[in-house]
Amino acid sequence: MRVVPFHFNRVQRHFDANRTGKDVICKARKFGVSTYLQGLKFHRNVSETSAAVTIADIGLNTDKLRSIYQRFYDLWSGSEPRPYRKRDSALLVTYPQLDSEAASFTAGSETGGRTGTHSFLHVSEFAFWSNAAIVFPSLSAAMTPDAEQYIE
Repeated sequence: MRVVPFHFNRVQRHFDANRTGKDVICKARKFGVSTYLQGLKFHRNVSETSAAVTIADIGLNTDKLRSIYQRFYDLWSGSEPRPYRKRDSALLVTYPQLDSEAASFTAGSETGGRTGTHSFLHVSEFAFWSNAAIVFPSLSAAMTPDAEQYIE
């Protein structure tokens, strides 16, 4: 597998120029919206204090999104050294110098994302959540008033 620098494609450029921070994305496959959002989540985590969470419909998709997030860290090319991580698990990554964290959950867990206060939310495959009516209201209550919220 050959890795190339990340440059926005046409769809990502359009989304980047028009996003409001409270967006519902009705998307087709393979346009890179999830990659864009994981990159944005990573950028927030390593450049400012943030509590970011990603929640997908099933465990396999949660793992895929966590891998995309990890790739941004692994291929770090910033002028500064890669940020130190205190915790680095499948569910939680912490950057103590910035008091930032990135969590990844599966919607099937009725408690996923409901604890704590979050400033960034990426919901993936929301239409396929079997328990959206239970999980989403509690998750929404855990968001800061100015939180970025992206629902795919």
